Amino acid sequence: MIRILLFISCLSYYFTIQAQVSELLAPESFARKMKCDKGYLLDVRADWEFETGKLDGAVNADIHSDKFRMLVDKLNPDKKCYVYCFSGNRSHEAVAYLMSKGFQRVYDLQGGIVAWQKAGLPIVK
Repeated sequence: MIRILLFISCLSYYFTIQAQVSELLAPESFARKMKCDKGYLLDVRADWEFETGKLDGAVNADIHSDKFRMLVDKLNPDKKCYVYCFSGNRSHEAVAYLMSKGFQRVYDLQGGIVAWQKAGLPIVK
């Protein structure tokens, strides 16, 4: 009986992990995906960076602060989550954390807000 329960538990874990998706998207793809498939938009840069300009509708939660973990704990992991930072390094770290917390669909902006602006896409201040 214990072996059966252990097998079912492992199988359930396997399918949960298999259902999770994280994608690194170029700015244009990121913009299209956000427009079509609504979800959370997280800017994981420091507060002072966020104040210099952001993607419209973004919520700021510095990846290196408790604010980020507290915010993630309040979010629904079944909703899509779009993440970006300055150049892509911190957002990659944030994606890994979100996936570890059970988020099913997480999208990372390749090249961060720098690439977004180079692509001619708008930011708001």
